[in-house]
Amino acid sequence: MPSIAMIVEGPGDISAFPTLVAKTGAMFGMDLFANKPIKAGGYHRLALPGQVERFVEMAAGREGIDSVMIAVDLDDGCPRDAADSLRRRAESVSQLFGKPIKLSFCVREYESWILHDLANLKAFAAEYNWDANYVCNSPEQKRGAKEAVEKAIQRKYKEISDQQALTKKLNLKTVYVASRSYRKFCKEVTGLSYGQMAAFM
Repeated sequence: MPSIAMIVEGPGDISAFPTLVAKTGAMFGMDLFANKPIKAGGYHRLALPGQVERFVEMAAGREGIDSVMIAVDLDDGCPRDAADSLRRRAESVSQLFGKPIKLSFCVREYESWILHDLANLKAFAAEYNWDANYVCNSPEQKRGAKEAVEKAIQRKYKEISDQQALTKKLNLKTVYVASRSYRKFCKEVTGLSYGQMAAFM
């Protein structure tokens, strides 16, 4: 089973991303495993001098891992430009360990992917007090996805528990169709091309 050492942003991501990685792999007939991601803060922290290199060294030095993946929110800016800069720096370290680098941004927040699947979650995560009439258009076009989830569930959104709980209930095929940034995540984490992935949809 391919093991991925993940570098993520916050406490909710530590529990949610292993679930997302496993579910994404299963969607494409693959067994993928990400255990105990490393919390590094957001993109702007990783972009500081020496920071992404430090965290990649921590991840790549773990025993039994096959690759390193950086997956953080990109609240602002161009995903391509940010990825090119961060990937070059990360690869300068990962190559020393012989581990490939995978990199993906949640545009604009991880919760944007949750918002893409509201119809399904209202039906299959009934333990939440969903506002039946709430609709969120274009979740990745603006910041405030966490606040939008709070409006949908009509209470405070708790990242540490709710992020993973909602990830478990996501219909990832719906998210894949709706979200360009999630499709990029799938491509990075599986190593498949867009054409190869399309055959599973």
